[in-house]
Amino acid sequence: MTTSEPSVLLADMTWPEARDAIQAAQVAIIPVGSTEQHGPGMTVSTDIVMAAAVAERVAQAMAPRAIVAPPLPYGLSSHHMRFPGSITISAATFGTVLKEVMHSLKAHGIDRFLLLNGHGGNQAALSVITTEACQELGVKVATALYLAGAYDLVQQHFGRTYAHACEIEASVALAAAPALVRQHALEKGEELPAAYRHAGLPGGTTPAGSFVTTAAPFEDLTRNGNLGDPRLASADVGEAVVALAVERLIEFLEDFTAE
Repeated sequence: MTTSEPSVLLADMTWPEARDAIQAAQVAIIPVGSTEQHGPGMTVSTDIVMAAAVAERVAQAMAPRAIVAPPLPYGLSSHHMRFPGSITISAATFGTVLKEVMHSLKAHGIDRFLLLNGHGGNQAALSVITTEACQELGVKVATALYLAGAYDLVQQHFGRTYAHACEIEASVALAAAPALVRQHALEKGEELPAAYRHAGLPGGTTPAGSFVTTAAPFEDLTRNGNLGDPRLASADVGEAVVALAVERLIEFLEDFTAE
């Protein structure tokens, strides 16, 4: 009879297990993302499920020095609200919830956090939240968009680095959480001409060559909710991207927890 490895997921622990895991841990990873449309062929949970999947891989590789807090499934998604199923919360609510989660975990002994993000629209807010939490809570906090950990490989394979329900996100989902993808329903993005030169995607994502952020709704960018062509997704490429992102996140956390 074999014994399975202890879970790194706080939500799967009893309180005595959580006590022991927190005592051994040097960092808590909090997955953040969104509940928002991802075109006709990917589920609205894509961003948070992928952030949580990457967080779990990182924590498993570092066990017992890292644990994963329950994911926050809502983010800043107002630009997707014309597409049914999308849910958005305010930046103030988003920040308050994350800081109160960190405050709670600090009370149990965690003083270092990684806010691991799966939704580009959260990035600007997370930069502010990271600074505020360090100052207000007296903890060490970092944030990262998981795909950014492998942007060079993404660029190499796909010729661009920005993603939304395209061949990039579909590839990483097929590798790490294939239930997110409805392959029979995947469609090429019905992209619309850009309204402004030099503007990135709404929410703060800035493709190469873009330096302006706008608040344009996503329906001004695409009729069916996705970009690119997710039908071209490759699970093998997605696995390589996820593996590289995990490797680099671990390298960062080795330094972050060594001080």
